[in-house]
Amino acid sequence: MLSVHSPTKSVAEGRVRLAAAVDSEDGCRTLWFSLPEAFADHVDPACLDPFVITLLFEASRNGQDLTVKGRMSTRLFYNFSHGYAYLLSRLTEDSKIIRLLPSDLGDRSGSAGGDHVAAGFSAGIDSFQTFIDHNVDPAIEGYRISHFLLNDVGSHGASMTAAEVFTDRWRRVTRFANEMGMPLIDIQSNMADFFCGTPFQLTHTLRNVAAATLLQGYIGKFLYSSSFKYDECFVGPTYDVGYSEPYALHLLSTDDLTCISSGSRYSRLEKTINISQFEPTYRYLDVCVDPAAGGDKPNCSRCWKCSRALLTFEALGVLDRYHEVFDLDVFRAHRDRYIATTLHDMSRKNPNDADVLQFSRDRLINPPSAAKIIALRSRQKLASLRR
Repeated sequence: MLSVHSPTKSVAEGRVRLAAAVDSEDGCRTLWFSLPEAFADHVDPACLDPFVITLLFEASRNGQDLTVKGRMSTRLFYNFSHGYAYLLSRLTEDSKIIRLLPSDLGDRSGSAGGDHVAAGFSAGIDSFQTFIDHNVDPAIEGYRISHFLLNDVGSHGASMTAAEVFTDRWRRVTRFANEMGMPLIDIQSNMADFFCGTPFQLTHTLRNVAAATLLQGYIGKFLYSSSFKYDECFVGPTYDVGYSEPYALHLLSTDDLTCISSGSRYSRLEKTINISQFEPTYRYLDVCVDPAAGGDKPNCSRCWKCSRALLTFEALGVLDRYHEVFDLDVFRAHRDRYIATTLHDMSRKNPNDADVLQFSRDRLINPPSAAKIIALRSRQKLASLRR
């Protein structure tokens, strides 16, 4: 049995901190969240929703019901019991359908939540598309983004440099947020300790929604940038929870916070084309999976995500516009290898890469020759055999 107790709230050094005891067969642990003290009055210390959402993956993975010894949202309890429990059990081969056992359900079924609209913003392609859709293109009243969230919940790595990566990203996103007149809130947590060592890609939705629910009531809508197009989505075991997001995200809504998936009408290729016309991306775009290797640039310019974006920009004829955030010489030195090896292999698994491969074939002026592709792939195979 997994149990979570009512949290305690404290304020120190300009931060408000919520911490709750979590009991399991392995003993007692502490799960905590923190955010700027300026938002202390908007945090409900009696509500366990952020803690419940964080613990759902561990409970499902271990086949343990989750006892909630305190108040949680009635809507979240209903949504989980009547839908999300099943979707979560399908995420991995060994996950199970589990029950939530709350001691107190909040009676706020008529609440409309706060007036503010938040969106996670990492300065990646997906988050730029969400910003363009809601704040650059004509906005629908009630859906214009009013706040950015940048969460430190595992996306910045697990190494000793993770704190430095987060700090660097915070500074860059802050500059963009200031240009747009957008408040930026950073939410931090030790929740990575509760995800069984599972890759961030498989659990990012739960992590980021859990963080956003700290401010439910102040924030009434949370826009979450999608990774995949509707046509590509499915429910079942996967390496990326984003494939099930359009089916699942709304089921993590609470009495006071409505979670909305944004951008699934576009493919990654379409998003990349769209954001390439938005000038701030030339100075702030951050797509890298290995930012520590980028030196004075936010992107390493050689990993599969950097290469995929840059290859698309090259095919669009806008590559040079991104010289501030990518080392274009590094990309050009690794470009043919990426086309010949990484992109070819990943396009079989990831529809985002398949689109880029076809687009590049149609538009690139100087693709690698067939002989070069064969040579590069042969060297890659030989290197893997030697390992």
